[in-house]
Amino acid sequence: MNATLKICEQTDFSKITTFIDLLWRKNHPLALSTDLLNWQHLDAVNKRYNFIVFEDEQLSSNYLALLGFLGTNQFDSNLESQGDYWGVIWKIDANISGTFGLGFSLIRKLLSFNNFNSYAAIGISKDASAQYKLMGFKMIEYLNHFYIKNEKINDFKIAKFHKEISPPQKLESEFSLAFIDSIESLDLQHNYRPKKTITYLVNRYQNHPIYQYKFIGLNNKDNDLKAIFVVREVEAQNGLCLRVIDIYGDVTNTASLYNQWQTILQQRQAEYVDCLNYGIDKQEFANMGFCELDFSSKKVIIPNYFEPFVDDNIKIECAVKADFDYVIFKGDSDQDRPNVL
Repeated sequence: MNATLKICEQTDFSKITTFIDLLWRKNHPLALSTDLLNWQHLDAVNKRYNFIVFEDEQLSSNYLALLGFLGTNQFDSNLESQGDYWGVIWKIDANISGTFGLGFSLIRKLLSFNNFNSYAAIGISKDASAQYKLMGFKMIEYLNHFYIKNEKINDFKIAKFHKEISPPQKLESEFSLAFIDSIESLDLQHNYRPKKTITYLVNRYQNHPIYQYKFIGLNNKDNDLKAIFVVREVEAQNGLCLRVIDIYGDVTNTASLYNQWQTILQQRQAEYVDCLNYGIDKQEFANMGFCELDFSSKKVIIPNYFEPFVDDNIKIECAVKADFDYVIFKGDSDQDRPNVL
């Protein structure tokens, strides 16, 4: 058998999990949970696993390189024509020669898909960052991190807030927030790209095999649904926080939601609500009552890693290849998936 660069077939399941376990990380959730691996990477329509691999049986019976990818069509097959992809795992066996060029070959294989439109790598290492720069990707230094703290809590277990930090001005607003029990029948279009649909939301969040997500509707003064906040409650350090994992719809020109978020935070006894984003104007978040996390200061600590918990502010660097205004949330790619099972 000659050396081959290919997309994995369904029968390649055990070779995928072996590579992840041996060369990526021991006891990685994708290697331990068949349900999670299939949910994230099994493309039932095209009858394949969404991994591009390099193999050479003369050198090894295992894969020698692997690029995992995740398309928006994984959660709505009607989005396949959009050709929007995220990178997940990008790894080459360090024991073989030509690793640098092989890494490029894996990416180029994905970029050559007939339907290709965009690609983003979210949460990349310094080595990967250098390679993406050489490939001409747009480099995003880090995602913006926004938050609203619960003004009724003084003893914070998860976050840290210096006493000098003042909350934004409390403004009255006719906009409202309300939990949505079922989203399947909602008729709401997404205003940002990559394109998403209600079906995407259902399969990405409502049908997640492990995590539980909640949906909070944003209604305007006429009580029309304007956007959906996808939220996950996270418990750590004997505390609780709310994380906005995705925003679907449109938050442009939304008036202050500070009081509305305070009501939810106090009902849930959550320390704060936060949101990671790139692509939506910072002023829109400020208008909604969010503060922006200052990475240059330690006066506020809003952790981003919980499995395991890391008591620090974490920058998330990204690389993007797209010819449109690209918007990123925590729920994109595999950034919001279990890291410990």
